[in-house]
Amino acid sequence: MIASFGGIMDQVGETLPIRLAPRKRSQIFFLIFFGFFFVFSIIWMVGASQKGTRLKFNDVEVTDPKTRVLFPLFGIPFALIGACGLAVATLKVMPNSPCYYLDLSVEGLTLRTLLKQRSFAWRDLPPFETLRVVSKSDESTTTTFYAVAMEPARDGAKPREILRISASEYGVKNSEQSAIDLAARLNRLRDAALQQLRSGSHEPSAGSSPADRDAQASRTVIRMR
Repeated sequence: MIASFGGIMDQVGETLPIRLAPRKRSQIFFLIFFGFFFVFSIIWMVGASQKGTRLKFNDVEVTDPKTRVLFPLFGIPFALIGACGLAVATLKVMPNSPCYYLDLSVEGLTLRTLLKQRSFAWRDLPPFETLRVVSKSDESTTTTFYAVAMEPARDGAKPREILRISASEYGVKNSEQSAIDLAARLNRLRDAALQQLRSGSHEPSAGSSPADRDAQASRTVIRMR
C-alpha cells in the first residue's frame, strides 16, 4: 500500500478516491433505440394530425371528427417512453453525471442512480463475488452478470444480497469474466482501504486475506428468475 496525495493505492496502482461512470458503449443501443422510438412517435403524431390523412384503427377507417382530433394524442405515451429512455441513457454517458456513478473512497462505496443513492462503509460490505442472473421468457433467455456483495448464510437462512453492481455498466462488458474482474478490482480496493483504516486507527487485522478475496470473487452465483 502506498499513500498518494491524500488517497491510497492498491497493489495494481489504483489510487482512491475513484469515481466510475457507466460504460458509454453499453448505452449506445439504448440511445439509438429510444431515439428512434421518440422520433418515430413525433413523426406519427404530426402525420396523423394533418388534414386529409386517412386514419385507421383495427382496420376500420376513422371518420368521426372528434375522434380524428384526438387520434394523434395516442402517440404521446410512446413519445414519453422514448424521451425518458433517451434522458436516462444521456445521463449515463454525460461526463461527471450527477445521477449515475460509482464512488470509491477510503471510507467506503457510494452507488448513485437516478432516484436513489446507496452508501456503504467498507467494513459493512462482505467481499464481492460474481452473480449471474438468467431471465427466461417464451421467446428468449437473457443473462446478465454482476459483482455482488452477499452476506454469508447463517443458521440455515439464505445468503442476503447487500449490493449488486452491473458488469455491463461498470465493467468491460456483460460477461462472466468482466464480472469476475470487476469483483476482484473492488475487493483489491476494499482490502487496501481497510488496511489503511486499520493502520490509521491501530485496529488489529481481521478476516480473510486478499488472496482469499480474489478466490471468492471468482465464484459465480447463478440466480434464475
